[in-house]
Amino acid sequence: MNIHTSDSLIQRLLVGSLAVILFLVIDYYALVPGFEWLFVVVLSLIIGMALWEFFEMCSAMGYSPMMRTGIWGVALFLVAMLLQTKQPAFAVLPPAALFLLFVLAFALKLANTGKDPLSNLAVTFFGFCYIALPLSLLLPITYMSGQDGRWWLLYVVLVTKVTDIGGFMVGKTLGRHPLAPDISPRKTIEGALGGVAFAVLASLIVGVGALDFSAFQAALLGLLVSAAGQCGDLAESLLKRNAGVKDSSHLPGLGGVLDVMDSMIFTVPVVYLYLLMDSAL
Repeated sequence: MNIHTSDSLIQRLLVGSLAVILFLVIDYYALVPGFEWLFVVVLSLIIGMALWEFFEMCSAMGYSPMMRTGIWGVALFLVAMLLQTKQPAFAVLPPAALFLLFVLAFALKLANTGKDPLSNLAVTFFGFCYIALPLSLLLPITYMSGQDGRWWLLYVVLVTKVTDIGGFMVGKTLGRHPLAPDISPRKTIEGALGGVAFAVLASLIVGVGALDFSAFQAALLGLLVSAAGQCGDLAESLLKRNAGVKDSSHLPGLGGVLDVMDSMIFTVPVVYLYLLMDSAL
């Protein structure tokens, strides 16, 4: 291992450790009265940064997304989602916020058409639907699960990231057969299977230990979350390849916020749908 690789690995480990500590603090206080608004602020910053990075990629491709409108729309939508979790009568607020964003975007384009409004509106709304809508489901997962939502928040983050770690470790040591060479040349079938195995193990530990899963439920949900997370990773790789960039940003030890959150864009809805089905049965 050369010096540059070693320094990069140490930097990644340090940043990753700080991120884990920050997440555990946020997770612990998520259900403390009053702190839910801090959770919304932190989530708005994370989603807003990921959306900004996506818009930057689109800008590099010649589009002109409505960056400020999209990012302020994230904050508005998350506030509406939180209010919905507090009072069922507020269930109208999230769709109302979406409609307001929809009208505002068109109004701004009518006032200043610019070039190619159709493509730029489409890119803006796609970015919001691709990033903000799925990740906003972390709020109902945390506050409407019917159990201690902190365990569900821990579950979705842990199983998603264990998939990434397991896939990287197994792929690095045993990977031989490319998984999707035209999209992400370094990913291998062996790494994908390793990610699934690690995720199922993590799901069994948290699911059976803290969420009253049966072993079958834990293994099945772990498998689904892992598969969804790897699809999310490949989806972002497809977008980055089309934009001609390696990382969504250049944050030390991370690459970009979107690079960190890409798999959760697909795993959070899986866990949310599981909770909906579980509450309906």
